[in-house]
Amino acid sequence: RSDDGGDTWSDSVLVSADDTLVTTDPKDPLCGTWAHFQFTPNIALGPSGEVYLTWQLGPEFDIDFKTSNLRGKPTVGYGFSRSLDGGRTFSPPRYAAIGNSLLENAPAGLSKDFMNDTARIAVAHGGPHRGRIYIAYASATQEVSCHNDFLSPRDYSPLSSQVYLAWSDDQGHFWHTGVPLGPPVPRTGVKRFYPAPAVRADGTLDVVYLESRETAVGTQTCPMPLGSGMWRNAGVRSLVDVWWVRSLDGGRTFSPPVRVTSATSDWCGAAFDSAGFFFPNFGDYLGIAGGRDGTSLVWTDGRNGVPDVFFTTLGGRE
Repeated sequence: RSDDGGDTWSDSVLVSADDTLVTTDPKDPLCGTWAHFQFTPNIALGPSGEVYLTWQLGPEFDIDFKTSNLRGKPTVGYGFSRSLDGGRTFSPPRYAAIGNSLLENAPAGLSKDFMNDTARIAVAHGGPHRGRIYIAYASATQEVSCHNDFLSPRDYSPLSSQVYLAWSDDQGHFWHTGVPLGPPVPRTGVKRFYPAPAVRADGTLDVVYLESRETAVGTQTCPMPLGSGMWRNAGVRSLVDVWWVRSLDGGRTFSPPVRVTSATSDWCGAAFDSAGFFFPNFGDYLGIAGGRDGTSLVWTDGRNGVPDVFFTTLGGRE
């Protein structure tokens, strides 16, 4: 943190201990002890200066370095911690919510080996639910087992995923979880992910998310080169849009989803750049901010065949 406008910064503060493997030495009998993945942190401030954090806490893995096999639990936690002293100290980590990991349940057109289980956080600074903390996250329709080998091509999972909201009125001690942000999804074929919340000055809660309809398009397939040099192969295309829902009662209920994008992007049809890389996934995040005059949104899509950045005010024009 900085108290002088960013000219100087304090030392880093530990929020969640690094739950790493006991050892990476293949000769050690403890090699491959259980560990958690911890990454994609997000931060929000409360109305009285509280500092709230959420991050991906899991999945939990067992790695056998002798064979490179990766064995993982298919659930993921969304961690939470708070600071009431300006970020000097933080509460012990706890789970705000738990879901079925999307790690190996990516859309056909995602150009990464694995998909992040990204959660986003927002806090109401006004309105009838002032101080309420919101965390938006995604969960697959059922558990998806982790891949057994780092070096093999990535399998494609057709399972759908839903986006959800968790909220807390007591600074994160207790969480109400499992509020769906959209209508029910079929078991396969519809993947909702990367939800992002924002709260307007009057307390209105807006949440946006990506939805990929995993759809067969004639005889076209989606052979996807990944960052590691491996490939993911699927017989469907990823037809992606941004959707928006709104809550006027603090996240208990939501309006029917409204499509934000005026054109659908085929992630499997995004262009190669001059260096030969493929970028159809357009990053892991949607940019969203609420204020007195509404909520602003920025995202990237490939409606023109290459990634472009778009902006809108929710309910307005792109």
